[in-house]
Amino acid sequence: MIVTSRSRDPTCSRVPDTLPPRTLTPNAIQHLSVQDTSAFSAVTVFRGTKRTIVHNDMHSHQRQANDICHEAVHGLLMHPATPAIDARGCRIWNEDLENEAKWLAGVLLVPEQAAVRIVRLGSHWKTLRNSTESASNSCAGAST
Repeated sequence: MIVTSRSRDPTCSRVPDTLPPRTLTPNAIQHLSVQDTSAFSAVTVFRGTKRTIVHNDMHSHQRQANDICHEAVHGLLMHPATPAIDARGCRIWNEDLENEAKWLAGVLLVPEQAAVRIVRLGSHWKTLRNSTESASNSCAGAST
């Protein structure tokens, strides 16, 4: 599946809107679908003023929804285009931007029924969340 949207960033260089079709080699398909399905989740590809989200459709539908939403949030928040890999072949990672996209994607994917319940619980929800986080942190500390 491919999702495209227009970027509003006027600083993007202009590239033709038509892209040549690309295909994955059988080895790449084998690797991503059988050997290491977690090697690739999703990426936003910039081409001029267009953003294209490419994702791994071998993941569960829920994971695909999260991956696509995460990438769409990068666009919604106008995160700048950056190279994905440096000259050494290492992944370039902006932790602040990734955490921002991860958080907002999760918020956008909260089911309506759950969101309404959280609102109705009000401050009681904060107490539940904080006690859950405290228990989680204490368990994590105990295992180290």
